[in-house]
Parts: sequence; structure tokens; C-alpha cells
Amino acid sequence: RNMYEEDGDGTVPQRFLDGCKGDEDAAQQRWALTCAWRRSEKVDTFLSSPQPHFYMIKQLYPHYIHGRARNGCFVWYERPGLADLPRLFAPETGICIDDMLKHYVFVTEWIWNKLDPSESARLVSVWDMTSCSMGALVGDALNLMRSTMKVISAHYPERSDKLFIVNAPYWFSALWRMISPLIDPNTRKKIEIHGANYRKVLDDYIGLDQVPRVFGGNDPTPLGSSAEEISLGKFAEELNNQQVQEAGGGEMLPPSPSPPEHDRSPAKARVRARSRARSSDLVSSFITSSGRNDARASNKASSNGGGGGGGRAKN
Repeated sequence: RNMYEEDGDGTVPQRFLDGCKGDEDAAQQRWALTCAWRRSEKVDTFLSSPQPHFYMIKQLYPHYIHGRARNGCFVWYERPGLADLPRLFAPETGICIDDMLKHYVFVTEWIWNKLDPSESARLVSVWDMTSCSMGALVGDALNLMRSTMKVISAHYPERSDKLFIVNAPYWFSALWRMISPLIDPNTRKKIEIHGANYRKVLDDYIGLDQVPRVFGGNDPTPLGSSAEEISLGKFAEELNNQQVQEAGGGEMLPPSPSPPEHDRSPAKARVRARSRARSSDLVSSFITSSGRNDARASNKASSNGGGGGGGRAKN
């Protein structure tokens, strides 16, 4: 059940109060902006809407849910340095930053509504800066990073448990000065930046039995093949098959897991994408709306130490 109604926004979730350090006025303002954003962008329809770009985005921008930390939180891995943004945003794919933001919100909604629906649930994140060059993190890459941070920080407060940035190159401190102001102060306290010597850090917080081998752990499951990723991939494919069936487009395809990390063939992704009908664009102005909402909320909340981080605003 939604925590807000069409005629009003309902009770402010505890996460918003916590994010605003108990300031009820700031929390109410922030919650109202989030409710308006969810209604405007029809966020509550995301988990029942087709995801025609799902596999293409997963293949060309590596990001995964893989196992749990020692405290029970699910773990999110993201590898921006291995992304192929020129191919992802090429004209023939029809994918733009708005589509990427829609994808992020879809996955976020799935995490907090399907995978771990507890209102108190949080996420441990590992950002791997392997192969990141300063020149690569400009233009689309920087815009994407800024835009996703705005959306998550503005509308999903108190969902971040810990963020480890690993394999950080020497120049990362300069980039961090650019992007850190976009991150809520409470969330910034949860961020640790490490170079190549991070194995013990992940062992202490996550446990090597849950850390994939590519990050120095003992879990042999490849990134992209975890139980969480398989479940997410099946969910997205079933949504796409449902649209095909409702449109009379032929026999339903059986669900299949999300492609593993090593299966990065763009040709295979295009075949999958073409086999499903494309949905209408559900997100027309994420950057504009999230930036506006975040700025309004921050004016009030930041003065009181308002919080941010991953999460959801419903159920």
C-alpha cells in the first residue's frame, strides 16, 4: 500500500524524519516533494511496466546486486570504469541519460519492494574505479553520476548503510571535490575511499565468503550471476513478455537470468531488445525534476543536517 494518497501525502516515513534529524517541518517538506515526484513520474508504475533497455544497460554499464554484508544488508557493486557509454548512448540504441535514470529507479524500486521490503533495510555499495581515467569521467559519465546521485539523495533517504570506493586512482580526490557536494552530509560520513589495498576492508564489513573473486573474495559466483541478479533479470523479462503477450506479439519467451559479466556482447543485447516491444517513455524529465526537488529540499533539510542515500518512498 502506498504511504501517500492522491488527495494527500499521508504520514511522513520515519526515514525522512531520521534524514532530517527529527525536524518535522523539513521532513514534511522533503516527503511532499518526493510524493509529487513519484506522482509526476508515475514511479509507482515502474514495477509493472516493460523494461526494453534492461539487458543493454546491464551489459554496457556494469552494476550488480551480489550477496549480503555481515550486518545482513544486500551489497551493490558498480564499475563505471568498465562501462561503454559511447556504445550505450549511440543513436541506434535509442538510450539516453533519462533512460538510465529510469533504469536506476526501476532497480531501486525492485530492491526495496521485492528483494528487501523492510522499511529499515539499507544497502552496502562498492564502487570499483578500475580502468577509470579522468578523461572518461566527463560529459555523459559525469552527467549520469550527478543525475543519479540527485535522484537517490532527494527521494530515497536513509537507505545507504556504507559505500566503499575501491581502486581509486590518484586523481580521484579532485573528482570527489566535484561530486561530494551532491551527496547528503549524513551519507558522506558513510563513504570510505581506498586504493588497491581494500581486501581486508571488504572482509571486515562484508566477509570474503560473500565477496566475488574479482574483488579478492572467495565467492566463485561471477558478477551478474548471483541469485539476486537472476531474480531481477527474470522479473524484468517477465514484464517484457507480458507486454508482448498483451499486444498479441506471439508466444511468451521463458524467463532467463540476467547475462553474466563476461557475456558483454552488444549484438546479443540488441537481439533481446528487438524481441520485445518498446514501452513509451515513463521518465521525461528526471534531471530537471530531481534537481529542482533536491534543491528545494536541501535548502531546508541541509541546514538541519538532512539525510540521503538509497531506498524507496513507498510501502
